[in-house]
This record gives sequence, structure tokens and C-alpha cells, in this order.
Amino acid sequence: MPELSGTALLKSLKNKPVFIFITSYNQYAAESFDLDAIDFVIKPATFERLLKSANKATEYIELRKSAQTIHSEISEEDDYFFFRETKGITKLKYSNVIYIESMGDFSKIYTATEKHIILVGLKNLEKQLPKNFMRVHKQYIINVNAISTLTTHELHLEHNFVVPISAIAKQELLENVIDKKTLSRFRK
Repeated sequence: MPELSGTALLKSLKNKPVFIFITSYNQYAAESFDLDAIDFVIKPATFERLLKSANKATEYIELRKSAQTIHSEISEEDDYFFFRETKGITKLKYSNVIYIESMGDFSKIYTATEKHIILVGLKNLEKQLPKNFMRVHKQYIINVNAISTLTTHELHLEHNFVVPISAIAKQELLENVIDKKTLSRFRK
């Protein structure tokens, strides 16, 4: 573009699209990822490399769509679930769950005062949780209501819990949760 670079265009956009940087200049790599590029490809690119980038972008778009899918609202009286553990069947309120950690075929559920190990994998668990729960890393699901602080690579949760967050999940969290609740200097 003769009067505007690709990076300048992206910086000017309030809602950035999903994009892949394709350039002959590798010095733009760091800047492209600062702009939340899905991938960075150096020319001349092979078909396999372009296909890998396109698949990564498709995966990201599908992840965003699944996060935006509206789950049925949980009424106050349905704000709980049951699970089996060695001592029997336990009832737990969703609102008491701070985060869930994967342990392979098991999951560890953390509350402010307890942790429970259940025989349900994170992938299956994710499908059964209400909309205020979000997968932020391949090993972690958090209750978005328990977020205290978001840093570059971590989420600080209530009661001094800290979990890692992937770049894709961070972008999704910003777009679908945080930006909607952020106070603004100027009203939109």
C-alpha cells in the first residue's frame, strides 16, 4: 500500500480482524505478534506453510465461535452440580469454583478452601460448564467471575491463585469478557 503500511492500518482499527502477516521482511515479526497476528510467514512461502497458517486461523475462529455460543442461563436454584469422589457424592456451587486443572483423565476443582479430584477429563467437563467458565490454557478452565488481574501470560484469580493463559485465550477473554466490562473514558 503506497500511503499506509499494513501495521499502520491494523493499529488504526479498533476491532482487529483475524490476520496473518505475509512479508519478505523478518524484522516485522515482533511487531506483528504485538498486533496479535495469528501467524507470521516469510516470503517465498510454501504451500504447506500457508496451509499451516490457514489452519491455525481457522482453529482460532472456531474457538472464538464456541466461546460466543450462548449456553442456557443458570437460575439461582440451579447454580450447583454434583460429582463423585472417593468419599461419596458431593454438591458444589458453580459460583464457588475458582478454577479447574487437568490431570489427564481426572480434573482438580479448586474453591477458596478446598480442592476436589474428579474422574472427568477437562474436555468433557468444559462441555458441561455454564458460560461463565472459560478454557484459558490446555490445562486450565477458570470461572471468569474469579478474575482479579490479567497480565501478559497469567491470570491472577481470587484467593491468590495464578494460572497461565495462552495468547489465543487471552485475546478471546479480552474481546468477549473484559472489553465488555471495561470502564471507558469516553462513552461508546
